[in-house]
Amino acid sequence: APGRNVATVTSPGDPVDPNNEDDIEVPVESIDVGLVKSVDRTRASVGNTLTYTLAVTNNGSAPNSAAVITDSLPAGVTFVASASGCTAAGSTVTCNVGALAVSQTKTFTFTVTVNPSVAPGTRLLNTASVTTPGDRDPTNNEDDAETEVVTEVVVPQPIPTLSEWGLIALSMLLAAFALRRMPLQPGRRM
Repeated sequence: APGRNVATVTSPGDPVDPNNEDDIEVPVESIDVGLVKSVDRTRASVGNTLTYTLAVTNNGSAPNSAAVITDSLPAGVTFVASASGCTAAGSTVTCNVGALAVSQTKTFTFTVTVNPSVAPGTRLLNTASVTTPGDRDPTNNEDDAETEVVTEVVVPQPIPTLSEWGLIALSMLLAAFALRRMPLQPGRRM
């Protein structure tokens, strides 16, 4: 919200009092970074890979200089990699966002694997937060994503079939083969 700067001048014997004051609206710049987190799978089995996406946006009216995302991995997953530069130390993933201009968004991704010890029915709730100096609205600095671990369902593979043209071609090949294999009868030419 903008502020107001008021200046007043006084002088003994000033006969015109209404012109002794003036004010100006002064914009107050604010920093407000927000975080949105998502996961590519809401259901996964042991051994599956999950990809988390973290999007940080500067919603404020001033650029920020040093935002950092901290993501605490839930028990039952192991950090694999990050193509966007996030690093892991134990179960904590850190992504250095750096500076963000007003309205700028930066996106980070990383992958984890569901550990073999995780029981079906377990809910993997993964929470991340972003911090930056001077952030005036911490209510949008945290988000989470959840995946339920399920028993792996074996999906039967479909039986391969031929298209209509494939069946026609196969029929023609079989007919040609059958004709070549037939014994020649008297009066018949081949």
